[in-house]
Amino acid sequence: MLSQQIADKIRAKISALVSQELRVTDALGEPLSATASLKPKTVNLTEVRWAIPFAYGGSTVGYIV
Repeated sequence: MLSQQIADKIRAKISALVSQELRVTDALGEPLSATASLKPKTVNLTEVRWAIPFAYGGSTVGYIV
């Protein structure tokens, strides 16, 4: 499971690298962290084809959108 604290760190580092607004969700699309200008809303992962999954221990634990 992905915690909000870890999601905040992931979002901050990747957002700084790509200079874009990002949202980090859990495996179901529930928001865990978002940049200040994005509202924390549930993401339908089947509609966001560019969502980037990340895994821990062989299981997808979240997405960057």
